[in-house]
Amino acid sequence: MCVLMKKSRLVYIVLSLSVIALLASCDDSVLSRMSDVEAFIDNRPDSALVVLESIPHTELTTRRSRAKYALLKSIALDKNYIDVTSDSIIAPAVSYYRHHGSADEKLKTFYYRGIVSFYSNDYDAAMEWFVKGNQFSDEAEDIRQSALLCFNRHDSRAIIEKDRGYAPPRSQ
Repeated sequence: MCVLMKKSRLVYIVLSLSVIALLASCDDSVLSRMSDVEAFIDNRPDSALVVLESIPHTELTTRRSRAKYALLKSIALDKNYIDVTSDSIIAPAVSYYRHHGSADEKLKTFYYRGIVSFYSNDYDAAMEWFVKGNQFSDEAEDIRQSALLCFNRHDSRAIIEKDRGYAPPRSQ
């Protein structure tokens, strides 16, 4: 009986390791496809969106791959002029990149989360997200993204001030 238990335990361990290896290789494949998308998303956002939507959600097996997918899909939607007013798409990226990832990934995540609030006409929340993203501007390598963040932060501030009746100081 003891020998049979050891063999079944060994079979269980081997199967478990095989499943883990399979999932890891699937995740590497998905991350590789997403890296390819990242390379052309600025110039061909329509193609990027098609590729992203062809990735089965079952292949997004790790928090990292789900976060990368969420960020890239948010970017692709915005670049295709599809205004998203719910945070359901970007939420996995916000959750993950809040504590992980590069300065560029954090800046982009907070920027696109701010864009969702902006399109929802919640300019105060948009401003908060843009300010969070701005913390990573100095470290980020993507200067264009930093500039976009600053531009939208300025727009949000102008709208907030207008809504609250603040008038700019008059020049003399």
